[in-house]
Amino acid sequence: MRPYSVGASPALCLFLLLPFTPAALASEIRVVPGAIEDTRSNSPEYAGLSLEIKLEGAGSEDVEAVRIQVKSAKDNLGSSLFRAASKQKRGSFDKLGGSPFPPKIVLANPPRDASSLNISLELEMFVPKRDPAARLRLDGFLSRLDKPLAHSTLKSAKVEVIPLSQKEYLDREAKNRPTREQLMARAKEDGLSEKEVELALGLMEAFSKMGEGEGPAENDVYLETKDPDYRLIDWKVIDKDGNELPSGGSQSTGADKKLWKLSLREKPPADAALLLTIRTSKATVSESFELKEVALP
Repeated sequence: MRPYSVGASPALCLFLLLPFTPAALASEIRVVPGAIEDTRSNSPEYAGLSLEIKLEGAGSEDVEAVRIQVKSAKDNLGSSLFRAASKQKRGSFDKLGGSPFPPKIVLANPPRDASSLNISLELEMFVPKRDPAARLRLDGFLSRLDKPLAHSTLKSAKVEVIPLSQKEYLDREAKNRPTREQLMARAKEDGLSEKEVELALGLMEAFSKMGEGEGPAENDVYLETKDPDYRLIDWKVIDKDGNELPSGGSQSTGADKKLWKLSLREKPPADAALLLTIRTSKATVSESFELKEVALP
């Protein structure tokens, strides 16, 4: 699919007249449409048109996560496809690269005789290389279980991270386990299609059954995070030299308050450290873009 034209805001044009600085990063980035899915359903909460959003151009490889807000959306017949849910920014950022759920926007279904879309959107881009404070290393976390880790960066970001013992994790997981209805409601708020909702629920149920009767393994790492402003983008476990410890992936439950389980390939050493990726103001760039004449399927 060829890239579609992207219109720049007046502020972006001003950037182009200035010497290049990290703040001008967005001037080199293009937004292009990805896969389009037009879902027709008798259930309004599942009906809609979803459009994946991709980044291209110099600097796009440095963007690790995005948050999208739709400003306007019309088809070539003049019909507004602006959904009420699209007016609000999604709370969390969508990570780029390797995610099974790429960033996308969800609109109303266009008339069947419409052939293209024009969309205005605002994109918040998280670029950690712009701010060294976006990476936070916390040593010795395995010796401080079941109590919040203390650091000025966490405090200023209003992020709480609690490494958990196996017993405490299981107790909190059983107490806070969401119902299927709650999970479905959350997925709908995030704009997932009916197919994606069922896929996500199926994966969660499969993960749950995998652990039944076995109990936690000694190489698992457990966290509880509280992140009301969605500042915590990612976390991993590293060795004393800064190398990421191989894992089989992580799973989580919850929204702004989450329980995490990370399954490492081997038991973590006592001197393992947590490496957190925190969204800071310096590492966040906002820009407006226009997608013109996006062809409908």
